[in-house]
Amino acid sequence: MDADDKAKILGEANTHVGQLNGLFRSYKSKINVDCIHESWNGITITTNSVAAPSDLTFIEQYFKGIDNISSKDIAPRLPQSKSFLKLLGVPYFGNNASSPITNSQVEDILSKTDMFKDITLAARPRVIRASKNSDMAVI
Repeated sequence: MDADDKAKILGEANTHVGQLNGLFRSYKSKINVDCIHESWNGITITTNSVAAPSDLTFIEQYFKGIDNISSKDIAPRLPQSKSFLKLLGVPYFGNNASSPITNSQVEDILSKTDMFKDITLAARPRVIRASKNSDMAVI
């Protein structure tokens, strides 16, 4: 998207928010657009929940249908990121006091915890003993 197209969309951001929300309601979608603003790689559309693939297609068709936009290389996508998570104070020994907790046990525990239910691990967790004589681990 070139700078002119971005400026046209941002100049009428409130109009686009209203029109998108009206169209989403008419299609019985639960998504609601909160705002449209500039980002380093284009424009960002902030919504009340994660957009479904059908919502992304709908957004793409909406912006491609605007007459005064010359660029048709519009491709909405969901943000993706990787974050680092460090768990401290985890018991190094699992159920069996003679064997350390395994990566599989950590993954199993995380998958059963509500806080981590929507998180996908980018890599297997690593269990590291806090110190040579410690019974605690860092994951």
